[in-house]
Amino acid sequence: MDKNIILELRKIANLTKRVFNKELKNKVTNTQSLILNFIYDNYQLDKKVYQKDIEDFFEIRRSTVCEILNVMEKNKLIKRVVSQIDLRQKEIILSENGIVYLQELKNDIDYLKLVIERNITDYEREIFCLVLEKMKNNLEDLC
Repeated sequence: MDKNIILELRKIANLTKRVFNKELKNKVTNTQSLILNFIYDNYQLDKKVYQKDIEDFFEIRRSTVCEILNVMEKNKLIKRVVSQIDLRQKEIILSENGIVYLQELKNDIDYLKLVIERNITDYEREIFCLVLEKMKNNLEDLC
């Protein structure tokens, strides 16, 4: 029987979220945790993060990112500060609570990565990523 790629991708995404939420005990959503990690990684590279950066990196709509950031700010995980470069923009930074939480989160992310990649060779991972990139490009052609 032929596998439906869309269905299989959906199943993997759902399982990943389920395991991740179980590990995090529902402290934040999967997307929020990925955004926290993105902000932290950019901070480590001395790069400032703005809402547009999150929209572009995760390929999600402006309104969706705005809602997510509002919740994260309400939960004191991030702060929005006026940019010194462009006063019209707000830089997104981790709050103290966000930093503490991210340290806990890093362990969960590392664990999930190990689980997902268990029994997968470097070659298989490379091919899989190449195929995913092609699929992403095919879909972007329609946007």
